[in-house]
Amino acid sequence: MRRGSRSDGGASGDADCSRHQRAIADTRADPNADTRADPNADPNAGRRLADSDHRRFRRALSAVRRPARLGRTVSDRIEPSEAAGRALPELPYGPRVARMLAPLDRALRVMNRWYVLPAIKAGLGPLHANPVTGSWMLLRTTGRRSGRVREVALGYAILDSAVYCSAGFGPRTAWYRNLVAEPRVEVVLPGVAFAGTAETVIEEAELDRAWRALIRSLGLLGRGFVGSPAASPEELAHRTASLPLVRIRPVGIAPGPADPGGRLWLTLTAVGVAWLVVRLGRGWRRRG
Repeated sequence: MRRGSRSDGGASGDADCSRHQRAIADTRADPNADTRADPNADPNAGRRLADSDHRRFRRALSAVRRPARLGRTVSDRIEPSEAAGRALPELPYGPRVARMLAPLDRALRVMNRWYVLPAIKAGLGPLHANPVTGSWMLLRTTGRRSGRVREVALGYAILDSAVYCSAGFGPRTAWYRNLVAEPRVEVVLPGVAFAGTAETVIEEAELDRAWRALIRSLGLLGRGFVGSPAASPEELAHRTASLPLVRIRPVGIAPGPADPGGRLWLTLTAVGVAWLVVRLGRGWRRRG
């Protein structure tokens, strides 16, 4: 089967083999033919030529013994999501913001890891709800490659007993690709936590209603990056065409910061200790 599956590499290998055999035959017939034809010729030229032919013969022989793998092109080695991402429409942020997406992504990763996510886990999510950045939720997905739990902080909106959020960096966003591969997720809101099933919204009427609610809930950031919630349906659909909108419906209960295993008690303990230190400090100053 292996010999029968030779490709063009095998044909070129046969040609190199024949050429090498002819070179060997000529060398054996008259090993000093090159040097006698030209007295000033390099006496080692024939040896170098034979060595070169020998290396070429070994490469050709390896190509014959190991035929090229069929059905494996460059595009096959690219992840389907990345290959599809090349034909995606541009994100609706304009050229100036588009140039800042890479550093903005890195900054958000650092802020989420060291500030937003710990704050939500500690039960401080309600303290971060404001008209500028809106409210934040914690979304847990399963890594499509590693199988490990991944966490990300996102802005959200609640509409018709479901939670809506969007992939701000387009379909190539890591957490979005995770939930496409495994739609079972966990959501931690400032007031409740639940397990849910994530789906990409495709119906035009639902997209229009949910996007307007999400832009309002994101505050000034939503208006600055996506646009006005009072925009026309055509304009809103055009600006959000490359941003997947996700709907998460609750299917169960998940542990929140105040539940067993949560971290709200750490926050309350820290606040209590700080209050006690302040009280004791004032008492000592009065005695002194």
